[in-house]
Amino acid sequence: MTAVLGGCGLGGGSGDVTLRLVAADYGDSAANSSKKYWDGLVEEYESKHPDVKVEVSVYSWNDVDRKVKEILAMTGLADRAGKRARGLTADQKQKISLGRGLVRSDVNAILFDEPLTVIDPHMKWVLRSQLKQLHRRFGYTMVYVTHDQTEALTFANQVVVMYEGEIVQIGTPADLFARPKHTFVGYFIGSPGMNVMPVAVEGRTARIGAQTIALPGAPAAQAGPMELGIRPEFVKVGKEGMPVSVRRVEDIGRQKIVRASLEGREIAAILGEDEEVPAEPKVVFAPEGINLYASSWRVEMGA
Repeated sequence: MTAVLGGCGLGGGSGDVTLRLVAADYGDSAANSSKKYWDGLVEEYESKHPDVKVEVSVYSWNDVDRKVKEILAMTGLADRAGKRARGLTADQKQKISLGRGLVRSDVNAILFDEPLTVIDPHMKWVLRSQLKQLHRRFGYTMVYVTHDQTEALTFANQVVVMYEGEIVQIGTPADLFARPKHTFVGYFIGSPGMNVMPVAVEGRTARIGAQTIALPGAPAAQAGPMELGIRPEFVKVGKEGMPVSVRRVEDIGRQKIVRASLEGREIAAILGEDEEVPAEPKVVFAPEGINLYASSWRVEMGA
């Protein structure tokens, strides 16, 4: 399963274009038609005629009656069979859209354009789980456009991240977290996102203001200004390291987010729920979490 992830501008407009390009690549001669389901396009805010029966809305060919009943049961709509679509909830409407793609034997791919936007958080989790089960059962190619990183990272085993109309990284959720190839990937994915700050680099040492940071290796190339990126999970708060000024601490239950200033630059760090901030706090950057960027693109570091 592949998710296409980006900012809010990715859905609806450019996201729709992305999916229709995929549809065209799969051989859909009518990929420009918003009502075609040759490739199982599941769109946001899918409207249904209130007087159409549910099983007809899913599919109306008599010779696929068995498949229709199977899909209705699989999507939890069997109890709606024979009833009018009037009064369907938002998640039921989206299940019908899904069923219209799954019921066909000639579907090459199921394309989703922000299908869970209007659904409450719990139902989103339920439907994501069902989609993954369907994928394992049928093995369809699924492409899922969303600006919700939680949806993308929990739904897909491969994520395509887009920024300003360009693909900036393709990888697993683990790759996007540990090795963001672009600073946008770093701060867009994660809550809070990656800390990114300008640094001066000399060999295996980076400098921010009066502070020096040991790098895990020397950058392969140093062309122009460079930035250091490190996720809050790799910023260790304690009594040793670089002095910081703590602005506030956000207690979110299982962990705390420390908002601080390092040499005039805002940074975030993650603490466990039982950890405390020292009276004179300092931070250390874990070497395995350090990334370097030149012109927003990740630079490899050698030995």
